Amino acid sequence: MNRNNIFLTIFLLVLNFIFISAQTHPDDRIYRESDPLARKGTFYKIPEVNPTFNNAALSSNIIFGASIHTSWGDIETSEGVYDWSYVDKLIADYKAAGKKVSFLATTANFSINDSPDYLYSKYNIRRIVAGYWESFESTADKGYILYGTKSTTNPISGGKSLQMSTTTPKVMIETGTNQVFNRSKGITNPTYNPPNPLYPNRPSPSFCLQFSYRANAATTFSAKAYSKSNPANAPIETIWTANVGESGTKTFTFSPLSDDYKVEIIIKSGNLTIDNINICDMVTGYWIGTLCFPNYFDPIFKEKYELFIKAVAERYKNEETLNEIAINGYGRWEEITISGDDPNMFEDQWTTYGYSNQNYFDHIKWCIDTYKKHFTTKKLFTGAVGWNTEAWRDQNLIDWKVGTYAAHNGVAIKYNGWQSMSTEWGSVNSGFQYIANRHKYDKNVSVYYEEQAQINNDTFSEYMGHPISLFNRLLVDNVDYFWMYDNDLSQTYINRYQHYANEMAGSALITKLYNQFSRNDYYSPKAMKTFILKNVWLGLYQKDDYPGTKYTYVTINGQKAVQTNSAKDRISISIDDRLRYNGMYGAVLTFDYLDQGLDQFKVYGKLSTGLSEIATVKKTNTGAWKTFSLKDTGWTFKSANSGADDLVEIEIADMKDGVETLKSMEINYVPANDWQEKVALFNDTAANKKASLSSIYTYDFSPVNGSPLSSIAVNVSPATTGYVNIEATVTATVFGQNKVVTTKEYFMPQDNDWFNIPIANAMNASSYRLTLKAKTGSAFVNLGTNNLPACRMYSFVTEPGDADVDPKMEEIEALKPFCILTVGGQANSTLKLKKRVADGSYLEVSDVTVYSSGKAMFEPHPSGMYRLVDGNNQTVKAIPTYLKRLSVPRTPMRNQYGTKVFDFKADSALVVVSGLKKCVVDQLGFHARLTDENPVLMTSKPMNLNFSNLHQVHFVMKNETNSSLAKLYWKTDKTDYTETNAILLPIVPNDDQYREYTYPIGIEPTWRDKIMELKFMPVFGHTDAGKIHIYAFDLRKGTTLATKFDDPLLTTDTDFSIFGNLEVTNFQLDNGNVFTEKNTISVTNEVAGRVPTAFIISEKEDFSDASWQNYNVNFSYSLSANPGQKKIYFKVKDNFSESKAVNATIMYKNATDKLDASTRQHFNAYPNPVKSFVKFDCTDDESEKFNVTIMSITGIIYSKSVENGNFTLNLSCYAKGAYLIEVENKNGINQKVIIKE
Repeated sequence: MNRNNIFLTIFLLVLNFIFISAQTHPDDRIYRESDPLARKGTFYKIPEVNPTFNNAALSSNIIFGASIHTSWGDIETSEGVYDWSYVDKLIADYKAAGKKVSFLATTANFSINDSPDYLYSKYNIRRIVAGYWESFESTADKGYILYGTKSTTNPISGGKSLQMSTTTPKVMIETGTNQVFNRSKGITNPTYNPPNPLYPNRPSPSFCLQFSYRANAATTFSAKAYSKSNPANAPIETIWTANVGESGTKTFTFSPLSDDYKVEIIIKSGNLTIDNINICDMVTGYWIGTLCFPNYFDPIFKEKYELFIKAVAERYKNEETLNEIAINGYGRWEEITISGDDPNMFEDQWTTYGYSNQNYFDHIKWCIDTYKKHFTTKKLFTGAVGWNTEAWRDQNLIDWKVGTYAAHNGVAIKYNGWQSMSTEWGSVNSGFQYIANRHKYDKNVSVYYEEQAQINNDTFSEYMGHPISLFNRLLVDNVDYFWMYDNDLSQTYINRYQHYANEMAGSALITKLYNQFSRNDYYSPKAMKTFILKNVWLGLYQKDDYPGTKYTYVTINGQKAVQTNSAKDRISISIDDRLRYNGMYGAVLTFDYLDQGLDQFKVYGKLSTGLSEIATVKKTNTGAWKTFSLKDTGWTFKSANSGADDLVEIEIADMKDGVETLKSMEINYVPANDWQEKVALFNDTAANKKASLSSIYTYDFSPVNGSPLSSIAVNVSPATTGYVNIEATVTATVFGQNKVVTTKEYFMPQDNDWFNIPIANAMNASSYRLTLKAKTGSAFVNLGTNNLPACRMYSFVTEPGDADVDPKMEEIEALKPFCILTVGGQANSTLKLKKRVADGSYLEVSDVTVYSSGKAMFEPHPSGMYRLVDGNNQTVKAIPTYLKRLSVPRTPMRNQYGTKVFDFKADSALVVVSGLKKCVVDQLGFHARLTDENPVLMTSKPMNLNFSNLHQVHFVMKNETNSSLAKLYWKTDKTDYTETNAILLPIVPNDDQYREYTYPIGIEPTWRDKIMELKFMPVFGHTDAGKIHIYAFDLRKGTTLATKFDDPLLTTDTDFSIFGNLEVTNFQLDNGNVFTEKNTISVTNEVAGRVPTAFIISEKEDFSDASWQNYNVNFSYSLSANPGQKKIYFKVKDNFSESKAVNATIMYKNATDKLDASTRQHFNAYPNPVKSFVKFDCTDDESEKFNVTIMSITGIIYSKSVENGNFTLNLSCYAKGAYLIEVENKNGINQKVIIKE
């Protein structure tokens, strides 16, 4: 067999694979998440020397704990002596509050002795530090005066060292005139490559000299520091002796008495070689100290550091409050960072002491393994990202190797660069987000984020973004725990959204992305200036340069928006690349644009060939906001899961013929990996069985028992230590046609990694072909005992759709994402699925093939309103089958502040104005379903409430829709409802829990004067399907926490109610008769929700020929004169809103005349009522053809046929009831109602 080109045709028989039906498998993807019982969310990042915010953090119910940040040197003050007081005090404080703490003791932070001084002074471990560094490799001597000789003979390191032999004392090297040891400024001009002119000046009480040495003969030598102006005044000198061949490092510390000291290395007698000399200042202090790393590659460092790890583990092994430990010992803080602000400042030093990418990774691996060895009961986490650097170290490779190794071994991973636009810089170092995404539903791996900076800061505020956008970044990346600083935690403008993020930490189910385009001005108390925070967004980032803006942000009648201009004629949008890589099924893009002008604009999408035109929109100058929707044409697809992110997937181009103004953009979609799946087939790995991916490996497989497959996972391993990238392509045979299902890459696999590939966009496939190849480096696919790939084949776990579907409704009401329809009477047919979009039209989204079972399977589609139509565009009824979410919704926690000042109950209850149906009030409050976008509840009478800066809007709601925004409007005694008088309220989407929200509305600049009315949209945006449940809604005043920390939200009985929507529940013509010979008929109606004041009735859908009349339950109505089927429209209204129109049909005048072919208008049908056969007398010409349709009174088509002359229909197989028979010929259409007995 040619192993370089393996083609396996595989029929999945029980002989080779194990098939699972109702059984469970350990790899079933059912309700997965890390730490499922832990409370996740916000932790306070305690600065080492500034714990003053602690009291607020301890009492807050939106801060769950604290991250203790200290250093090894602060705890181990001298060798083997530990001062635990700082850590113990914080643990005790948070324990008393019922909260948790994490522990970080860094080896390099901001201070000279973040690692204990004894490492350097006693064991001569080298300091990696900015100073007067000289390695003697270059021709320049960096300020030193050399008396010895640079020698290439047997150098200590590199290619040269300094050598001298003497029998009398001689200076071998001394500091030069530019090397100043200034007690008030420290080292002022360190010599690292490249030099940093911004090196801080700060007082330094002492300085440290270190150098490498080798005695080439028995040698006596010394280091000496003294004043140049007064050499005899207390010189400082240390003398050493060394035997021939002895080598190592010497450390000399001195405290100058003046600012003109010089340093010498002197040979008293002997032969000495020295190298790698460095003199640094020794400044201590948070932020202001001398950054110093110990040489991590020194074996003595590992020996002493493990003793410290062991001591920490022993002390706190039984302390449950301290439940998380940061792995350290390899970089600054807990990051993979071995430099300062200049990433190259220590290149010479690290490479001198043995740095290589592999050596550094091996050391970090040792740190991870050592912590795991000693902390057997604690959660461990490690930083998985560092500074970007030049060629001397491959930070991207290291980040990937460390992050994947840690996660693969059950260690949590942490990212310290959290900002709203973390991945939108075009940097190749986006590896952390891809690693976190890979382990999104790994039960053993948590993901931590720490703010890169703060919104309330004098730098980086605009990079951090709007606080909603900042927290949304967590939700997109499914972050479990997030570290924030007191600058932001103390700001109401920011912390008001923390609870929203906490409630979804580690368990968000996002099925709608959005961008609310807006300029948001934020005044930072810390910076004492105003910053522009552009847009409120989730997963859809508008590319705009920072800081400032190149676009025009406008406000039109209070509505914020973004506008193109002459310099920026395209609005560019980036879709998060992790979402694209995972798979975005059924995606529909919708954006709102201002229809101003008669120009046009084009929409571009990123396809495989680059940005391509996908739509053109012609404006009509109505001056109104309009919507435009289009389905995915490939712009959501991404195969790579590494490297720089694609920065533009969607563009709106104004064609330079007029500006374009957008207020929002959304994408509704189904994330491929966020649903429960069961293993349908599996093949386990066998020891030492694998196949190389150096050439294409091909594997054919098929589903079993007709069960559609949603994904396949294959087991792979790397074969090299460098970069490895595996590419997989899946093709499928669907109804005899071959199609490419997907192409995905798997970057930097670990041993026995499961490479998961979603394939649910080919649910009707009869067979598949998977090809694998190592695109970069070398890799294997692991095999089973049958020599076939070790794999898992998955099928979605589903749940039935709602059975209480309105039988009159022609739309499919999909309350959740779905992939199966149960279709009646359409076996073995092909239909089309259309989605209702924002402008009321229907967008064709999928072809649907119905099997003989009546089931139709297809690519998953998001929740919404749909129509299923046949080839004649006739509606076909169907019931959806839903996907089941994979993540476990967080247990809801209390979030209530202040005291109640206005309660919307009894005669002050809110009123449903629009957008809701099936409104019910019970002991759990108000329940309803959406019928339209942006449903509105409104106050029922004037509030007359004087405003307060301390007002809070408080509500408890369960949101079973895909929207993650609500919106509140207010009307004052001086201003009407406007977009200016409004606030966005983030809410948890796709939820099955009641959650409590309190938002400080009083800080809004337009919440002023006397508040008269409120208008509440519990669901905001382009969402038109789903359920909402409101348990409470009120206004409160004050910031006092009304609940205790860790109080769960419990819903029992409530007296909260809402006046339901005005809805016509029954509309009947002529006492329910289906035909009549009377011109004037009786009309009866029933309503629900509220008492109407008026009704309107017409045979025209737009009611253009009718006027409102005082409401009555029973009244008479005169039909128009022409005989035939009449459709009568009816609706009611009150002082708040109109109901939706309903309609009923009745057949008027059952004429019995038989007319000839030229003048015929009616036909006879008899008998009527009928049990089986009914005869139709239509014509005197037996050759005349008629198109005959049997349908329900509401228009559902049961059969179509072509009949000749007078004909007979057999209705014996039809159920009892009324049927509408439509007879059509060249002269027109006639209809008759037949009663089947």
